[in-house]
Amino acid sequence: MQSEFSIEWKGMAQETVDVEALCNGDRELAEALKRGLFLNPGRLSTSMDDLTGLANRLEQKGEKLLARVNYETVGRLALMKGDTDAVRRYFSKSAELEVDEHLRNVFETLAAKPEEAVNAAKKYYQKTQPESQK
Repeated sequence: MQSEFSIEWKGMAQETVDVEALCNGDRELAEALKRGLFLNPGRLSTSMDDLTGLANRLEQKGEKLLARVNYETVGRLALMKGDTDAVRRYFSKSAELEVDEHLRNVFETLAAKPEEAVNAAKKYYQKTQPESQK
């Protein structure tokens, strides 16, 4: 199984990143990060606080799928920002609400290995972000 992403930004040549190498050979973490990394983080305009509030309100209304999607997005933002506590918290919450076993395993992996996930994400974003977004 290949652990590489091909990414392309406007005005940038295509670059391939070996996610498994960023995870020091941890295949489980590499597979989880394929779901957790943003390919184009420069397009994000919503804050973690706004998304967390929305996720909480949706969960209270019983909208578990929509709440899970928002918690996952907060977890992904936390990965990008290097916030290991938030990675653990929001991917745990995503796993709790997810009904699909595969996705639940992805979220549980990220929640269980937040330091490793943040370290690999940091390397990924350093390699892939255009200078204007760093």
